[in-house]
Amino acid sequence: MALGQQALAALQPEKNKDEATQLNWTPKALTEGQVVAIFFERNLDLMASLYQIDGAEAQEWIASAIPNPFVSYGINELGGFGGSFSANPGTTGQRGLGYNIIITQLIETNGRRALRTESSQIGREAVETDFKDTVRMLMNRVRRAIYNVLHAQKALSVAHEIAQRYEKIVKANELRHSVGDISESDLVRVEVEGYKAKAEVDRALAGLNVSRTELATLMNWPEEAMHLEMVDEWPLVPERLEKSKDTALLDEAYEARADYKAQILRAQQMERELELARRLIVPDVTVSAGYVRDAGNVVLDSGIFNISAPIPVFNQFQGDIGKALAGLNQARLQQEQVRNSIHQEVIAAHAALLSAAAIVARFENEVNQRIQKVRDSAEFAYGQGAIGLIDLLDAERNYKSMTLDYYSALKDKALAYADLLSAIGEEHRH
Repeated sequence: MALGQQALAALQPEKNKDEATQLNWTPKALTEGQVVAIFFERNLDLMASLYQIDGAEAQEWIASAIPNPFVSYGINELGGFGGSFSANPGTTGQRGLGYNIIITQLIETNGRRALRTESSQIGREAVETDFKDTVRMLMNRVRRAIYNVLHAQKALSVAHEIAQRYEKIVKANELRHSVGDISESDLVRVEVEGYKAKAEVDRALAGLNVSRTELATLMNWPEEAMHLEMVDEWPLVPERLEKSKDTALLDEAYEARADYKAQILRAQQMERELELARRLIVPDVTVSAGYVRDAGNVVLDSGIFNISAPIPVFNQFQGDIGKALAGLNQARLQQEQVRNSIHQEVIAAHAALLSAAAIVARFENEVNQRIQKVRDSAEFAYGQGAIGLIDLLDAERNYKSMTLDYYSALKDKALAYADLLSAIGEEHRH
């Protein structure tokens, strides 16, 4: 198994693995866990990230490889154009064939190969950590897409309910108009509201299809986009996340965030690269050894041995050292930038979660029951002739508006929860 595939297998939760293998697609409501399982199996961005890990592993092999030796073969003492020719002459000066075999090996000095190998190993670890960060960011997009679909489903449900409600009101008022109980203008007003309610259904359905398409794209399942439906279940936010102090969440984020770890690793890698540049002042050595058959010499067979190395007189590698130092400074700067970004993300997500949770609690404890009572009371009073049509329509509009506000608050809370999980570096939470 390639290193990238091993990384994906290690990151994918066991629960999701089972769901991915057991899930036979049918147009039914999916849980968040089932969507995540499909995402791990099919997401294209995730698959593309795996190749980067395999490439980093290959680069590690390249860095640790020992240079191959060179072998050369030559022919000498070919003699003149006249006279006899012998491949194995017996006397000095006789024309004959001479040849040589030379092996040349580059020897890296000053521990540079070991240091280069260590640098590549750190680079490979950084790429693996980048993959984990890719998972973190994509998981945030998946969660947000799931909650957007769930909110769009709720909005469509409310739109259908309001449209059906107005359909009943229109029919009731048609009967009342036929006996002269209400004016034609009141009937027309109700019919207009009914048309508006049907238009709201169309808009809500369009919004749901857009959200479905976004989620289906992340799942790499575009052909099923219009069939996607989420189980009617908002995420349960752990109490510790709502009650934790920002400092505790920040410490958790600095410890867990993969992008921060990757930048630390890259700074360490650039430290090795800087040391490599400084060690260039000690040159590599080229060693050559071989056998020579000299047909025109007194000694026919002889060997050669040669050592060569460049002398760092003109180029003392100050440019290489300066480039590596600049890379190290940049890596350390990016590390600090990522740390500051984490601080901002955690604080903002936690504040958004607390605010949305307070709004949701207010709706559930105070508002929802009241708006339902007001709506029912208005309908009863209108049926008894105690209030006019305008009051009834206002009650319907307020009910619709407050119900949609409640579902928007639920979505905001879910999105803030997803952002906070991403900010503190938790990829998997179901």
